[in-house]
Amino acid sequence: MNQAVAGQFAVLPVLQLQDGSYVGQAFSFFGTESMVAFDASGNVNWTVPGYTVNMATADGSIVAQSTSGQFVSFDQNGTATDQIASFPIVSWKRAYDSGSRDAVVSPVITPMVSSAAVSGGNFTGNGTSLVHHSIGVWWCSPTLSGSCAATTIFSPLLANPTPVQDLAFGYAPTATFPNQSLVDFSGAHPDWQQLIINNARTAIEAAFDGLPVMVQPATGTHTYCPNELQPGIIAWIGCNVWPKPRVTIPDPLQEHVVYMIGNYSGALRDAGVTTGDGRSYVFYQDHLQQAQWATGVSSTQTACATDYDISTSWCALSPTYSTSLSNQQVSQFFAIMGAIGTGLGNTAAHELGHQYKLPQMDCDDPNHQPCPGGGAHDFLHEFYSASGLPLSPSNPGGGRDHYRTIGLSWTVEDILSLTKALTNK
Repeated sequence: MNQAVAGQFAVLPVLQLQDGSYVGQAFSFFGTESMVAFDASGNVNWTVPGYTVNMATADGSIVAQSTSGQFVSFDQNGTATDQIASFPIVSWKRAYDSGSRDAVVSPVITPMVSSAAVSGGNFTGNGTSLVHHSIGVWWCSPTLSGSCAATTIFSPLLANPTPVQDLAFGYAPTATFPNQSLVDFSGAHPDWQQLIINNARTAIEAAFDGLPVMVQPATGTHTYCPNELQPGIIAWIGCNVWPKPRVTIPDPLQEHVVYMIGNYSGALRDAGVTTGDGRSYVFYQDHLQQAQWATGVSSTQTACATDYDISTSWCALSPTYSTSLSNQQVSQFFAIMGAIGTGLGNTAAHELGHQYKLPQMDCDDPNHQPCPGGGAHDFLHEFYSASGLPLSPSNPGGGRDHYRTIGLSWTVEDILSLTKALTNK
């Protein structure tokens, strides 16, 4: 290898980047240690004295620690770009502050998709080089992950193209669908919104518990010129010559991403869709509607379920929303909001199963294979329906457990497929 520093006697490769190059440590007879980047032929790209390399992140940055203990991020040219006030201890599932057992929310640390993106090979530091996989959850709202209003869904399961609607955390009784008009409750009841988000996150994490993948808030955006999407010379001219307001869209750093959107499909049995380019979308209003059925009760009032062909009548829980709610109504809304969040999380896990191309997805659908094993199948992530009604012989598409259970199961075949996908690259 070419000499990187004066008096060099050894170079230790620590990280391997996506382009096959390396970042490591160069040691000198003079007692100095430097961070060095070099290619597979040993050609030195850059050096930074006084730093120890720590991690390569998904945005292409290198995180390193100075001799004084300060963590700094560097770009692909070895230029310092940011100081990190407190770099957390990162595990397979979470990031923690040093000396604490409480997970940190920010900053979100997403390792580069490389077989050696972390010092020590992996988060345990045992020297085995592994890829660290990530799942990102993007809540489409300017006040949460960021707006998705400039994006479009292309899927044969929907009217093409389908513009994405940002989330409006609102309520409408199930009887008003498909002509519902949502009343925004987020200002008066921010705890309801947080319950939805918390249950969704917990359900997704439970789906991948025990698997080597991080579930994180999705991060990252891309800003582009609308002219770039136009044909011919207009795209070539760009915005510098023909100015137009630039558009910012989500461009997450995580490997697999699910977008929580405000749309209502009214037609998707699983209340979500995964497109050909590997993007998954989960529909809030479908879950709002079905969560009211899932929290309902059996009744002798046959008018309750006239929209559904089931042997026993089933009444949805659809209290009237107002600015003045009784204790009973507040309790009912808490049940509905919890069910919405659980359903959103379980649907997200289902759509991620499509991203991983698991072989038993949408089982029990008339056009797919049956789910393995006897008994009810709505406890499986692969089950094709996200209906909120109970599963019964007369209603084989009932998926009530989808809204009531955090910790659904994958089939044995699919858990093996997931394990293989997450450990073989």
